[in-house]
Amino acid sequence: MKIFLIGFMGSGKTVTGRLLADKLTYNFYDTDEMLEKQFLCSIYDCFDKYGEDTFRKAEHKLLLQLIASNENAVIACGGGLACHQNNMGIMNRKGITVYLKYSQNILYKRIENTKHIRPLLTKQSDLKVFVSNLLSERSKYYEKAKYVIEAGENETVDEIVKKILKRMKGNFDGE
Repeated sequence: MKIFLIGFMGSGKTVTGRLLADKLTYNFYDTDEMLEKQFLCSIYDCFDKYGEDTFRKAEHKLLLQLIASNENAVIACGGGLACHQNNMGIMNRKGITVYLKYSQNILYKRIENTKHIRPLLTKQSDLKVFVSNLLSERSKYYEKAKYVIEAGENETVDEIVKKILKRMKGNFDGE
């Protein structure tokens, strides 16, 4: 079984995914970390050096490779992965999608101090407006997830993982 964690940048997909994979004794993969190793540079530098189109194609190819592997895995997806090349439809057919949903204000607070490493944010003069617009655009993809996990500002990663496991309980009954 593949479990895909999707959501906006700053939604904690990596840290949540690591803990979820640990609790399920699944393998864990982070598409951004894997692409950084593939390109031998940060996501920021990948966008700058190769452009978004090349990055999105590599991201799609990586997704297909992860799906093809015969293993149980939790996969933390880059924030835009679900929004390109019918990746959301593919993930919904090949596994379980979980949208880690935070309010716009929480996301803004979480990414405000890391905008220098996020390629889509570095050139934005009004970060709040940009986050609002991008979140609005991406939400139509994220909301197609099998499970939408609404998370609050003060919830711990452990509490979020417990929410995910509770919602997904029926998916493990046959294992």
